[in-house]
This record gives sequence, structure tokens and C-alpha cells, in this order.
Amino acid sequence: MDRAVKHAYPGAMGRPRAFDEMQVLNAVREQFWDAGYAATSLADLMRVSGLGKGSLYAAFGDKRQLFLRVLGNYTEGDHDHLRRVLTEAPRAIDALRMLLEAPNDEGTKSGARRGCLLANSTCELGSADPEVLAHAHDTYEASTALIADCVSRAQDEAICRPGRNRSHWLVPFLPHNRGPWHDWLSTPGRM
Repeated sequence: MDRAVKHAYPGAMGRPRAFDEMQVLNAVREQFWDAGYAATSLADLMRVSGLGKGSLYAAFGDKRQLFLRVLGNYTEGDHDHLRRVLTEAPRAIDALRMLLEAPNDEGTKSGARRGCLLANSTCELGSADPEVLAHAHDTYEASTALIADCVSRAQDEAICRPGRNRSHWLVPFLPHNRGPWHDWLSTPGRM
């Protein structure tokens, strides 16, 4: 009997990926969101992803790289949603109203309210990780620009008084957008 190992993929090392990358990233995001970065261990990541240590490292790099990828996906999804909300409404004022009335945190299946993953991460890591801080700053600036464009559109639609600077109209929306980390980001010397 021939017991030689025959590779299905000649010249290839290792096995092909047998997992859904987005499913793993979503599971890992939930872990980081529930526990925070520091309290999440490699064992936690392996448990929620269903992957072994080698597979996790090969696919996503180390814990920090995986976290940054999760954080980037999270904020990209938030911006896509914000952009849709602000541009798909027939009138800009309706989009702004929906933004103000939307819940900031829907909570989890257990009813726990976790807050914003970006705000939580910035509070936890912002002073120790310049990349997380820069990401938070860039995200805040991009969100503010999207809201400012919608306010300008409302002014063009003659819903908001055009004589006022658009920053005046942004004030009610910024607490919704910026969360508790804005003041921390705005502190001189942080950026």
C-alpha cells in the first residue's frame, strides 16, 4: 500500500483557507467590543474565531494588526451608513432629523450597552497608540465633513437660514457624531 502524502495543490504550502474572513472579523470585533483590547487574549480570539493560533497569525497578523483591521472595518461601515442616511433622504433636513433621532447604541442581545467601538478604543489606547489616535481623529473629521455637507445642502434647500455659518448648524449634531472622545482628541498636544 502506498502511504506517500500527495498534495492536492502541487507546490503550495499549507492548506487553503477554509473560513469566511468577514465572519471571523465580525466575531473578533464583538470580542474586542465586549472586553476591550487589553482584556482580550489570544485564547479569546481563537475561541470566538474558531481558528488556531497559526491560522489567525497567517491570515491577520498579530493581535494589534487584527484589532486595527477590525477597527478600520467598523469605521468604514459606520461611514457608509452615515453617508447613505445623509444622502438618500429626499430632503437634507429629513436626513439631519434621522441622524438626531437615531439611537447612539443599540446594545447587545443581553441588553448591555457597549457604546461606540471607536470611542471605547480611543479612550483605552489613544494615549499609548498613535495609530489608533490618528484613526479616531481622521474618522471624526470625515464624519464631520459628511454632516457639514448635509447642513450645506439644507441651507441650499432654504431649510436652514443661509446667513449663518454652517458650523453654527453643526453644533447639535456633533455630540451625536463625536461621542465622549472628541474633547480628548481636541486636547492640545494629542495630535
